[in-house]
Amino acid sequence: MRVLEHTVLSKLNSVSKSLSPTLSVFSFREVDRRVPNASTAYWLSRFDEGLHLQPRLTPDDEVIRSDIVLLQAFNSLLVTYGDQDLKALLAWQLVQLYSLLAETALMTARFGNKQKVEIFRPAYCAHHVEESFKVLVLSLATVSRVTVKDRRLITTAFINLVSTASSKMNASRWMDNESKARVAQKLALVQMQMWLPESLLSDVVLEETYSDIPENASF
Repeated sequence: MRVLEHTVLSKLNSVSKSLSPTLSVFSFREVDRRVPNASTAYWLSRFDEGLHLQPRLTPDDEVIRSDIVLLQAFNSLLVTYGDQDLKALLAWQLVQLYSLLAETALMTARFGNKQKVEIFRPAYCAHHVEESFKVLVLSLATVSRVTVKDRRLITTAFINLVSTASSKMNASRWMDNESKARVAQKLALVQMQMWLPESLLSDVVLEETYSDIPENASF
């Protein structure tokens, strides 16, 4: 598993250092030979479910890939190791990374000795343990700085903006009916993703989520 981990990380690291990503354009029909673990039909169904385009995508429609080298790197790993080995690696890495959160005694095995544990523990804690509190901090910041009334006003203003854009477009004289219909479909899909879900802005939900976390315990 260590050998597989080294190979995968080395491959992806070499791609990440590329300063000039290579753009590529290919049709859905070509997906089968570019991505060995996903068929054209699979890609089309996923795109349709996510984008709700009309007319629906066809195998002749094109995909613009911002970095073909990265796609080729993933393809190479899939061809060499297959889904099962890569999924096993991912599961193994998750255990290696997060088992320390459940049992801090495992840190000695991870870092080598107690002296190194004392050195690396603060950074590890800051990077992983505090991750779980980001939602709480963001929720508190939103609730304390933006009232429910303000959120409703902003959301209403956004809806009115989209509605006005649609009206202006329909009233234009320079756009033909087919183009108007396409723009109207795109405007209908516009969504504002600015606020956290209401469940995460609820005192009751936050209290239940963080109820088992001790207030004064240190990691």
